[in-house]
Amino acid sequence: MTRIDVAVSGAGTGAAIWNFFASGHLNTLLAAIIGILTILVLLQRYRINRRELRNKGTSTGAE
Repeated sequence: MTRIDVAVSGAGTGAAIWNFFASGHLNTLLAAIIGILTILVLLQRYRINRRELRNKGTSTGAE
């Protein structure tokens, strides 16, 4: 590879990275990650609440 080949491939890689960030794909990726994390938190809260309700239902009331 010559220096020109390296420069051209580097410029192509740079342009691809710039297009990824500038075109909004980063926002889409972040939104998907945040959505998945939100669902995981909601599922965790659901499980905790269900466990707490089950524990309250089996308590004797002598607390």
